[in-house]
Amino acid sequence: MKRILVTGASGLLATELINSYLLGGDYELVLLSSNHQHLHQLYRNNNVSCISLDDFIRMDPLQHAFDIVIHTAFARAGNGLDYSNSLQYLYTLLQKIKQNPKCTFINISSQSVYGNASLPLWRENAPLGPNDLYAMAKVASENMVRLAFAKTDTNWTNIRLSSLCENARFLKVFVQNAIEGKPISLIGGHQMFSFLDVRDAASAVNTLIEESNTKFLESYNIGTGLQNSLYQIAEIVKNIGESRYGLKISIERTPADIEQNIGMDNTLFKTSFGWSPSYDMAQMIESLYEMLLSPKDGKYPISFKIKYSL
Repeated sequence: MKRILVTGASGLLATELINSYLLGGDYELVLLSSNHQHLHQLYRNNNVSCISLDDFIRMDPLQHAFDIVIHTAFARAGNGLDYSNSLQYLYTLLQKIKQNPKCTFINISSQSVYGNASLPLWRENAPLGPNDLYAMAKVASENMVRLAFAKTDTNWTNIRLSSLCENARFLKVFVQNAIEGKPISLIGGHQMFSFLDVRDAASAVNTLIEESNTKFLESYNIGTGLQNSLYQIAEIVKNIGESRYGLKISIERTPADIEQNIGMDNTLFKTSFGWSPSYDMAQMIESLYEMLLSPKDGKYPISFKIKYSL
């Protein structure tokens, strides 16, 4: 039985991973979160331990060794202090995990590390050019993991994850406006985005868990390998709303010269582990409609129901 530590265990990705793949499996789960008391109530009838960072620090690393650590904890929309705290959190985690060299460490990073240093689709060897505090902090987190484990027997990797569709606020606004009969308003429209369904993200991480005996490379891109323009996304929202739900939807577009071009090549991960995403942009949008219109029985990710108390 593998003993797995999941940090940031109340987050969307961790919630999907725990409930879709790990809960009830041949694993002993330890969930590390500032919301550990809430998690204890949520998982109280399962073989799951829910702890705080202070609890983790007090653990004896030899008596409480982990086979796999999945580090998802990180400030998403914060300021310099939040990101600094996230890096300090990671430092504390690494100091303890380094005492257990047989551990596999999976650090969830972000496609934002590529910035605009080169044009998409980015491969893992593309230059990193973070252009905001969040992206810079993610680059720092990757370097911290590399420095901690590069000359050890620990199996480790940095997962550069595409933005989760469910965390993209403007997508929810598009769908909500469509439902409420409001126009979908765009500024520009040619901006290019790349999103990933949380179910695909969780399945990719689970693939790494199952292949933890394989020596990992330093980094992998996990995404669909596809891009959609802002206008294409609005069109998908419109087409699904009108064809499936009988809504009448308009798109209002204000011309603007806004440059945004985001997207990663996922070939390395796909060929290394035989993984492919299952959800395209239309299916991600359908899940948002179902979450908002059919919260009791919609076919959306299980993490929606838990995270958003649907």
